[in-house]
Amino acid sequence: MALLAMDERVGRRLYSAAQSNDVLRTLATLLSLSGDELLWFGLTGAFISASFLAALARGLLAGSAARAAGCAEQCLSDCFGTMCVASVLEICGKCLFRRARPAYAPQAAEHSLPAEHFSLPSGHSLRAGVIVFWLRHNPHAELVRDALGLPRPSLASMALWACAVAIARVLKGKHFPIDCIAGLGVGLAAGSLMEQPIAATGAMTRGWLKVVCGTFVTACWGPMMLLPLCRKIWPTLGVGPFSVAYYCFYGYMLVSRMPRQAEEADWWPGSCG
Repeated sequence: MALLAMDERVGRRLYSAAQSNDVLRTLATLLSLSGDELLWFGLTGAFISASFLAALARGLLAGSAARAAGCAEQCLSDCFGTMCVASVLEICGKCLFRRARPAYAPQAAEHSLPAEHFSLPSGHSLRAGVIVFWLRHNPHAELVRDALGLPRPSLASMALWACAVAIARVLKGKHFPIDCIAGLGVGLAAGSLMEQPIAATGAMTRGWLKVVCGTFVTACWGPMMLLPLCRKIWPTLGVGPFSVAYYCFYGYMLVSRMPRQAEEADWWPGSCG
């Protein structure tokens, strides 16, 4: 209890310091956004869905089946699946510890995943830890870096960024320090186990792990975030048609993009050369 009390005192002081300093508050916001699900889930998920929908439409117009996943779709599907593994770990940890978020700072009223209203571990910090290894060692991440003309980040720079994201969550009052330390530790451990060069699992095992976690997260995200949003936009239609369309679309996309072979670390079907 003494440790938790000290944890709360430190968190409160850091939050107060950020609130009284515009530069520190802005920096914390930017760092927090760099590890946010909007960037790592929203953009990748939107691209994957749009790419698949376009391929499906072209296939229907041409009277043929949808093509295999393209290189960009493979890379972002890998990223999405990796972030979903991090989310499943986050959900499990929060359901286990059920620690309330700091009462000294305003908290979000709506959430997109189960148990997201709890505090331990920090999802942003956990995700940042996983990203350290994904960006440095994953072959799909390497293809993304090459396409954008970006160099391979050093381990020191990635670790510094991940720590900064964790600190930013405390400065924003979203988590206590222990939440962020635990999240970062779990994320680094999970990232090292999933990605090269010290991955403890084969390419197909990692692929299926990401697919299963991606399916779970997407199934949760639909009724908790997307469908209520659709209901607000078009209240007269109701949630039923949106639910059917959402799950039919995702189910067909999932079946069409299942990993069927392991060639080096490319577990998604199609060629990425």
